[in-house]
Amino acid sequence: MIQVLLGLAINPSTGAMGAAAGPVDKDTGYTVTVKATYPDGTSVDKTAVITVKDIPHNPGYEEKFGIPGETVKVPQIGDEDLPDGSKLSVPEDSPVSVDPNTGEVTVKIDDKAKPGTVIEETVTVTYPDGSKDEVPVKVTVQSPDKVLDPEPSYADTIVKAGATTKVKPTDTGDEYPAGAQFAIDPKFTAPQGYTVSINPSTGEISVTVVPAGKDGADAEQITVPVVVTYPADSGAVTDNVNAKFQLDTDGDGTPDITDNDDDNDGVPDDQEKKDGTDPKNPDTDGDGLKDGDEKKHGTDPKNPDTDKDGVNDGDEVSGDKNPFKDHKSDPNGKPGNTDPLNPDSDGDGVKDGEELNTKVDENGKTVDDPSQTDPKTDPNSKDTDKDGVDDGTEIKDGTDPTNPDTDHDGLNDGDEKKHGTDPKNPDTDKDGISDGDEVNGDKNPFKDDKFDPNGKPGNTDPTNPDTDNDGVNDGDEVTGKYNNGKPTNPNRNDKTGQVATKPDTTSKTVKSSPLAKTGVNMIALASIALMAMIAGAITTLRRRA
Repeated sequence: MIQVLLGLAINPSTGAMGAAAGPVDKDTGYTVTVKATYPDGTSVDKTAVITVKDIPHNPGYEEKFGIPGETVKVPQIGDEDLPDGSKLSVPEDSPVSVDPNTGEVTVKIDDKAKPGTVIEETVTVTYPDGSKDEVPVKVTVQSPDKVLDPEPSYADTIVKAGATTKVKPTDTGDEYPAGAQFAIDPKFTAPQGYTVSINPSTGEISVTVVPAGKDGADAEQITVPVVVTYPADSGAVTDNVNAKFQLDTDGDGTPDITDNDDDNDGVPDDQEKKDGTDPKNPDTDGDGLKDGDEKKHGTDPKNPDTDKDGVNDGDEVSGDKNPFKDHKSDPNGKPGNTDPLNPDSDGDGVKDGEELNTKVDENGKTVDDPSQTDPKTDPNSKDTDKDGVDDGTEIKDGTDPTNPDTDHDGLNDGDEKKHGTDPKNPDTDKDGISDGDEVNGDKNPFKDDKFDPNGKPGNTDPTNPDTDNDGVNDGDEVTGKYNNGKPTNPNRNDKTGQVATKPDTTSKTVKSSPLAKTGVNMIALASIALMAMIAGAITTLRRRA
């Protein structure tokens, strides 16, 4: 046995439910719980979602013709599925009558009616909920000796968004006379997203629908009124026919009027209305990520750049705007993608868009940002050039985050920070030796000495132009500038003559070389020592005597 827990009619054997819609909101899903009881006494509750749809109705009448004295029957052919209980009526003083249930109109043409006379009336359709439609019906009096009676008509046609659809009229009456002309009623205005035209000779209608988007078509069904005129001498009377076109936004063959997901973005139309997204645009914000995928990633389908980092959500997920394809933020994602929920995916203090030199335009597209002048860096790596300094710090410092050695001195930017040297100046102390050569000692021939006890043999202080403070800078020592081209040790202030001193350029007296000076001093010292030895010997002899 099956029973419903909400006031609906249900077949206890099949479980089929039915009910007339009461005061409910259209396009809103209502959850109904159904209890199924099995022969053994066990039972289970199941839920079903019932959505009330407001189905539009389009009752209408085809124009008919008749001769004087003739009774013309005009059936209601616009909508053959009017709700049960619908009533059709005409004014009490009307010259025509209508079947209140079928809607068929009966027109008795007067015997003396003149050809060309038009008998018009308005049929009122009253629906069970009290709403009404007013539908015109028209019968034109023809001459008894008329020659032709063409009957053009158009089949209902599905039109796809982003495409042009053409349809020709079908003639079920007399052949069109030569000179027949087709035209769209001048009162007709195509709704947004539609362009409608007609071939005046053949009656072929062309309907072009713009692609789905923010400026796409919203009208799910349009009716194009066509007026067909014939030459006066043909005897045929002007025809008025309608051509119906139903929109198919996603091109799946099901018109939007009966499709629950018009744009095929994975989100039902009624849910999109609640979310505030466009049910006829699969990518409401134009960021390259469908509304349904945005829900999966947790991004905002109404904001092309959820984290406001200058890269739209679609490009962050796909990585299409990231030239650094060897890294990725999401281990399960595509290489090169960044986090659409984090403006700084790698946490280096620079937004992803600033690293890639991009911004998001008014259409939701990621475009180049001309205001960004820094080189492109990897938004998924804190240290693009692997020099030990993160990209954000390099940008602040003015060094190149894509070049580990900004000043090309052989010492990467991170090591320059450790040594206290300037990463933008290859020779911080301006001693003629680059910072890299000072640290590694490559330009120093004296490999047995070093300035830094913990450093490499032969290095000098890159922040002191005269490491050994002997008055000659390190570059002049290793080139032997003041020692006839013979290098001296820049790490040792050698008092034995191995270290040269700069000549005094302020005196006019010619100075001897530093080594000559040192030699004279040695002779003087030797003389003094010899005299001391002689004096000591004389003193010893006197004591003995």
